[in-house]
Amino acid sequence: MCRARRLQSARHWLPSYHGRDIVHGYARWYGVDRLCAPLELLRLGAPVAAERVERLRAEARRRSARSRKAARDQTPPQGGYGIDWDETFAHIVGHTEAGLAFGVTWEETGSSAPPSESTDEDDLPF
Repeated sequence: MCRARRLQSARHWLPSYHGRDIVHGYARWYGVDRLCAPLELLRLGAPVAAERVERLRAEARRRSARSRKAARDQTPPQGGYGIDWDETFAHIVGHTEAGLAFGVTWEETGSSAPPSESTDEDDLPF
């Protein structure tokens, strides 16, 4: 639901809310994040403390910085394999949240096995 329709709907929802935490209830009911909820409630004239909005903004900044750091700290796979291939996949498209790779397997490409990790001096063309 877009913001304009959500605000229109919330005008009717707000008087019927009887919970303890209006920000939490709004976020759950309308499926918005914890920073969007108080901002929209303020637009509707609901009582939301300014300190709470600032605390939620600070949390969002910390979470964003943490996720950027985690993305920066990811290391490529070990064991001499390429960054986008390993013994199972000829091309790794990405990784799941659990760290499992997914992509195109060697069988799907028609190749039987990954390239050899070691090179023999006799195999060099020069």
